[in-house]
Amino acid sequence: MRVSADERKLELMKAAGYNAVRSAHNPASQATLDAADRLGMLVIDEAFDMWSVGKRKNDYSRFFKDNWRADVSSMIWSGRNHPSIVMWSLGNEIPNLADETGRAEAKALADLVHQLDPTRPTTAAVHLFVKNTETFFEILDVAGYNYRRENYLSDHAAFPKRVIYGSESFSAQAFDYWAPTETMPWVIGDFVWTAVDYLGEASIGEALACHDAALRFEAAAFAIGQIVATICGTLPYCLMAWSSTTRASSARTIPLTASRIALT
Repeated sequence: MRVSADERKLELMKAAGYNAVRSAHNPASQATLDAADRLGMLVIDEAFDMWSVGKRKNDYSRFFKDNWRADVSSMIWSGRNHPSIVMWSLGNEIPNLADETGRAEAKALADLVHQLDPTRPTTAAVHLFVKNTETFFEILDVAGYNYRRENYLSDHAAFPKRVIYGSESFSAQAFDYWAPTETMPWVIGDFVWTAVDYLGEASIGEALACHDAALRFEAAAFAIGQIVATICGTLPYCLMAWSSTTRASSARTIPLTASRIALT
């Protein structure tokens, strides 16, 4: 990928009002980090989409046991001198986060990250909210909540020292997910899935039947939630729709979630 392509995506997001991106669900490229440094964008650099328990037949879980340490070390070594990085994400929607194996893997990952970079907090994007999730959160420095804004108030009452952010939210609900950041000091921001159009899970729109194999893709309508950079500003919203007659581009993009983190 050309450096200009990485920078262009960040420029578009900054112009739309975002001030942070999460590299979902793999480490950010050096070109992205260089661009974020120049543009003043904050980055949550994310390591994995799964650990030892996989989500697909041929995914990274096949290699996790033998390669996680080297891969995390590579991410930290190549990124820790980039001022744009504010947190290290250990993973996204880890299937086994609530069991003993998952917690052991989380602890090993967090320990290695803290060893290699003691200056930045660890986080993860959590989707399972069950009894044992609390012990998983105890391993993290900052708690990422995927699609669970209804938990912000009750979880703060139960765990008042927990720092929370929306690690993933629906673009169609950008208004609703951003509102808590203005009334709940323990919620520091929200990341919208997804900030860049791509052929796949864009979390908005409707699937349209298409009999032309050349035009088939998972979603026919996409949206980008845009959040302005001023604390007291409004939330502009941009809807981008593809009709069933629109020819799909052959170009593909790596999805990034984007956000504005409320810093005090």
